Amino acid sequence: MNTIDKHPLIVGFGNASEFIFEKINIDKYGIYTIINSNFHNTTDKIQYIKTNNTMLSKDAKQFFKANNNFVLFCAIGGETGGRLLLETVKFLSKYNKNYTVICSFPFSFEGKKRKQRAQDSLEKLLHYTDISLISQEVLRLNKPDLSITQAFDLVGARIREVSDKIMSFENLWNL
Repeated sequence: MNTIDKHPLIVGFGNASEFIFEKINIDKYGIYTIINSNFHNTTDKIQYIKTNNTMLSKDAKQFFKANNNFVLFCAIGGETGGRLLLETVKFLSKYNKNYTVICSFPFSFEGKKRKQRAQDSLEKLLHYTDISLISQEVLRLNKPDLSITQAFDLVGARIREVSDKIMSFENLWNL
């Protein structure tokens, strides 16, 4: 786990983070880190840190302590991602680390439970930080004839756009 000087480290939480990293062009910003209780794909472009569903592991805490700048991605409707993201934001705040949070909100077809979990997570997170929130439903409302695949692609494009804007301010991370 390397300490960086200039560029923020890209960190994803939960199962959806692999999808998010795929959509933002994984080769563009270097190695990504996924913090989750299980892993689906393995690649040399992703560093995995295993943890349980609700608490940061010792390895995750060491990773965050050893670095200073982060961009955090999460689909906050998931059980693991939202909880781990909140624990991470609390941890980073405690240690005065620099971070930006980008979240996607679930589609309505993903169910009331997931949507409520996302809303609860969002309310808790807003006590600690501002969030770039990508609402999948709002994107779909603007283009109601989209298929589910097209809607996910649209969300991916929006995530990539927000990511590029944040990463283009890399000089701010050195202040």
